[in-house]
Amino acid sequence: MKNRRDRIDIIISILESIEEDGQKSKPTHVLYRANLSHKLLKKYLQELEEKGFISFNEDKTILLLEKGKMFLSELRKMKRFMDMFNL
Repeated sequence: MKNRRDRIDIIISILESIEEDGQKSKPTHVLYRANLSHKLLKKYLQELEEKGFISFNEDKTILLLEKGKMFLSELRKMKRFMDMFNL
């Protein structure tokens, strides 16, 4: 059984959730898909927005920006590499 998710796994879950909805998603959808508490989701979304990976529309939907797409792609590569070596 896998232990608690690490920070990278949570960020991947959030960004993939937004990506699955066609690069924009409602916070509630992300909350359920990423399996996070409201407090934790809010913390991560704020950080991702500050880093320029996501932004919010006027209607509060979350947009995955180009920088976020590139970051997600690199995270996936890193995760695959780590999995190859059972890290």
